[in-house]
Amino acid sequence: MVNTTEEIGVTDTPVSLTAFGRRLKAARAIAGYDRMTDLASAIEAACGTSISARSLYAIERGEQMPSYEQLVCIIVVMPIESQQDLFRAAIRPDLQSRLWLSE
Repeated sequence: MVNTTEEIGVTDTPVSLTAFGRRLKAARAIAGYDRMTDLASAIEAACGTSISARSLYAIERGEQMPSYEQLVCIIVVMPIESQQDLFRAAIRPDLQSRLWLSE
């Protein structure tokens, strides 16, 4: 089993992999992407970016960090109401107050 950065105590990355993964799973369900292959196809159709279902599963489990391009494309194919939550979830909680969209 691969440990997430949070599990092994690495916090030098501004990304919260586990939080993003949890939000991605919820947003995927809301968007109606029942299978990862459906989400991968939507990402390729919308952005021209290829990402495997296996990589999406790893991202959803918090085991893999999406590239910037993948992150943007994942957010783009989600419903508007999920986009801000997904973006915010990708940022470590202690850095979120510095975002322009913080409340």
